[in-house]
Amino acid sequence: MIKCKFLAADGVYLSIVHNERILKKNSENLDEIFYKISECEKGNINIWDALHSPVSNIPFQRLN
Repeated sequence: MIKCKFLAADGVYLSIVHNERILKKNSENLDEIFYKISECEKGNINIWDALHSPVSNIPFQRLN
């Protein structure tokens, strides 16, 4: 989503400044990404070829 100029998370947080054009563009980009994910799950696309950055391997540790 960053390549599409959207900062993404696991939720959608809308604001009154989001207009129909922005929401439509976001939805279209999500459709493309979810399609690519489904193709990876079906085995039609190799997931390692679809990734554009290395996989993070930082171990989880408590902060407190």
